[in-house]
Amino acid sequence: MLEVYFKKVDFKDKIYKNVIFFNALLSPTYIVFFILNFNESLYLLYYIFFMNCYFLLILTRKYKLYHHHEKTNYFSIAVFIEYFAYSITIIPALIMIRLNTKEAQQNISKYVGN
Repeated sequence: MLEVYFKKVDFKDKIYKNVIFFNALLSPTYIVFFILNFNESLYLLYYIFFMNCYFLLILTRKYKLYHHHEKTNYFSIAVFIEYFAYSITIIPALIMIRLNTKEAQQNISKYVGN
């Protein structure tokens, strides 16, 4: 299934579309917070960046560990806490997203071929 999907759609396009969808889901929350707390709008930018980093960490990990024979997902509370700490300290999150993306592309290329 992964092979057929990624022959049609590039990995970065898939990530981009998921991030756009995720932000569209959270946009009502962003708008209400901005309206109610205009003076603290700087916190909103940090929140948006934090949530996007966290979402990208989870999503890239999913494709990095994907194996079509195994049905387990390797997620535990420790992974979520670790990614929460990475997302709060932004620079490690960016490094992990970059590393996970590289490994995910290698994993996908194993299935797709190119």
